[in-house]
Amino acid sequence: MCCILENYQKEDGVEIPKALRPFMGGKTFLPFKTKPAAEAKGKKSKA
Repeated sequence: MCCILENYQKEDGVEIPKALRPFMGGKTFLPFKTKPAAEAKGKKSKA
């Protein structure tokens, strides 16, 4: 898995190698998900 990510990573996701596409439902690209929303600013309560 690490080798696939290292070798097929693009700026906006991961290209699926041709040999694995039949097992991925014909998908050719897996886009990265958006970054998580920033946490609300404010004081954290100590419980």
